[in-house]
Amino acid sequence: MERFRRGSRTFSFAALLFSRRQLLATRDFYTFCRIVDDAIDEAPSPTVARQRAMALLEAIDQGGPKNGELPNETLDETLQEALQSWRDLEANFKLPQVYARELILGQLMDAQGFRPATLTELDLYCFRVAGVVGLTMCHITGILLSRRDTPSSSSAAELEYQRRVLTRAAACGRALQLTNIARDLFEDHQRGRQYFPQNLEPQQSSDFNETIAYRQAQFLLAWAEESYRMAEQGWQDLPLRARLAVAVAQTLYREIGQQLLAEGAHATRTRSVVSRPRQILLAVQVATTILLGELLRGAVRLFAKKVRAENLTPQLTLNFDDLNFSTSTK
Repeated sequence: MERFRRGSRTFSFAALLFSRRQLLATRDFYTFCRIVDDAIDEAPSPTVARQRAMALLEAIDQGGPKNGELPNETLDETLQEALQSWRDLEANFKLPQVYARELILGQLMDAQGFRPATLTELDLYCFRVAGVVGLTMCHITGILLSRRDTPSSSSAAELEYQRRVLTRAAACGRALQLTNIARDLFEDHQRGRQYFPQNLEPQQSSDFNETIAYRQAQFLLAWAEESYRMAEQGWQDLPLRARLAVAVAQTLYREIGQQLLAEGAHATRTRSVVSRPRQILLAVQVATTILLGELLRGAVRLFAKKVRAENLTPQLTLNFDDLNFSTSTK
């Protein structure tokens, strides 16, 4: 858990709202991603990075060494443990192997000096390193199973629901990654990396240009904002605790970009960080809004149920003129 806390202040804080099972699964998934990222990104050469990535892909495809076989020598003990964590998650949450493959391929893009020529290439990179994280969280939070016991009009309707959920989850991942890129423009420039599409307005010299960087940040964060809004449409489908955790995480990350934009061009030289008091305030605000909305919906449901019950109750209206007896006395 300590690796999770150190590696991601924002996500580890928001994840506290998950159930224990979801929290532990999120921690294990983060650990897998972090170890794989470090093993490939910090390899001594692009050749070694590719060798490690290929060995990881082979291990994912094979599902681990068969009985009597030795593990791949390219993978050290830490990577073997990471792979075991993935296999446990895969079994417990029915994760498709393609998720792990895409994550590894995304890390390999980084190690091989990826510089997107177009927005389409940047979008692919964002999907691999972050969009797939959103897809994985759909399984961990149970959103794909939440309608399993609900009668649907057809299997086609269920498939459409799943497509919509996964599209919004991938949009959330894209938004978070675009925010990352906007926040880290100066740091990446120092490392010789550029994630802004080359066919738009890249940095042209070794000297970091704050004005260009700020325009890049504005562009990236505008795209991120569209993706955040799309992702928000999926909150309502999440179980309550998962909805709170995801909403808080997304709100806090969004704040990073808003803070950068508010501070101006000089902020591109620093790494924008949302203070813990500000995180707590935003978390309380978004959680309060969601909980009040849940209470209101609950009250509306109870009222509607009461109205339906009253409408179904037979109402007896007596009209003495229609009754077949005499009230006179003889």
